Amino acid sequence: MSRELSSRASNFLDSCVRTDAWEGPIRREMIAVDPGLAEVGDGTEEASSRMVFFDEHYGGRNIPVSGGVLAGSLALGCGTRPTLLRSTGDGLMFRMARHDSAQCAIMMSASGQVGSSWSSEFHPLFDSMEHLIEDSAAWHQIRGWHYVAISDFIPSRIVAIIGDVSLDATASGENAKWWLSSKVAIVVHQYLNPGRRSKQVAILAADELEKVRVEQALEAEGIGDQGSIAASLWGIVK
Repeated sequence: MSRELSSRASNFLDSCVRTDAWEGPIRREMIAVDPGLAEVGDGTEEASSRMVFFDEHYGGRNIPVSGGVLAGSLALGCGTRPTLLRSTGDGLMFRMARHDSAQCAIMMSASGQVGSSWSSEFHPLFDSMEHLIEDSAAWHQIRGWHYVAISDFIPSRIVAIIGDVSLDATASGENAKWWLSSKVAIVVHQYLNPGRRSKQVAILAADELEKVRVEQALEAEGIGDQGSIAASLWGIVK
């Protein structure tokens, strides 16, 4: 899945300049193909073309991620030894970024999804590279906001409890979703670990007064303590 970037995401991407150390973009003949894939051959040409396209358009950029499961920074690019691999689910994937702290590899599937990989599996996190950028731009927009709670909430329940929030279609997809108002954000992500079947739900407030209001709404529903410790550790979006 791919999409046109919103103006918010386009402006954010423009601020993520390419590092002088970037040696890309890669060329088709630089891509190494796992021997097992070379024998089968299915989809390798299309996947290789996606690698070249990705590196040409996004390689070399450093993306600050202010929140969510990829909080930190991403150095985009296929690296000096770009390699096409087969995942345990028989899909094709390649490394498309390095995270400054996450222990897993950040991969892109042949279909364009962005995900994590701890060994040879592919675990989707974002529908596309553009979806990742939209998500990062949305986090960038709410820097300074306060975390209220982070837990395995049921998203629809939290939306109903807080009310007066709307789905942000530009930052939302199948794998990550945003509900926003001028003072509240509800953000849903897949966990990096594929063993976590639930999703991480973060509730954020624009200021201290709104934080108290949301906390009181959660307390009234009997879930006031859920996720509060995690939120206190995160503090504010930086």
